[in-house]
Amino acid sequence: PTFGGADGSPQSRPTAADDNYINTLCMDSGNTLWIGTKNGLNRLDRKETFFRGIQPPGCGDILAGKDVMAICEDRDKRLWIGTAQDGLYVLLNDHPQSCRVLPVVKGSISGLLADARNNLWMGMGAVEGLGIMPLDAYVPGKKPGIAFYRNNPADRSSLSDNSVVCFLEDRMKDIWIGTVEGGVNFTSRREKHFHSMKASPAAGRNTIRHNMVNTLLDEERYLWVGTEGGRDRLDKQS
Repeated sequence: PTFGGADGSPQSRPTAADDNYINTLCMDSGNTLWIGTKNGLNRLDRKETFFRGIQPPGCGDILAGKDVMAICEDRDKRLWIGTAQDGLYVLLNDHPQSCRVLPVVKGSISGLLADARNNLWMGMGAVEGLGIMPLDAYVPGKKPGIAFYRNNPADRSSLSDNSVVCFLEDRMKDIWIGTVEGGVNFTSRREKHFHSMKASPAAGRNTIRHNMVNTLLDEERYLWVGTEGGRDRLDKQS
């Protein structure tokens, strides 16, 4: 995609994203749209009438050229940025005219969610599983405490697949997890383990058509699941 008629060429960079390949979008609490591309992080101030394809002031050097796969904002207005090969970063807007970007975790980050209890859920690509970091305990510049979860073939209540793609927190504050080969996982603070739903013709209509999940959407009692096989609707109460 391009913005404002720009094609991403050097001549049009003032009004274009850093790359025409956009991985993810995130609207923050200040109505700024953050754009993760294969070549860095961009932003669009919705108060403007055109796209400003620029790196945030003070942030360009560390994020330039990074393949940004996931972005989310926590309740303290910190922006968390996951990259395909360069790990997790946090953007701290604690200065009026600039910002700080700090590395947090190494590895591949394919999905992010800051939940209602201020935990950061990290989908670790390259079969690294799931990481959960309590954000209330995070101190900038220090090694964070992270709980890691991975598939255990001997435990049916473990994570179904070690490549996590996306997350959704529903209206009940339960967490749904999309994976590359393990379908959809569900967990809640009431049960504290994982339930999985995989493609299965025997399950009838309330199932998914493919185990590679790309996106999740909450709609009251239903969960919409976008997979490589199409769009499916699951009844969360069944």
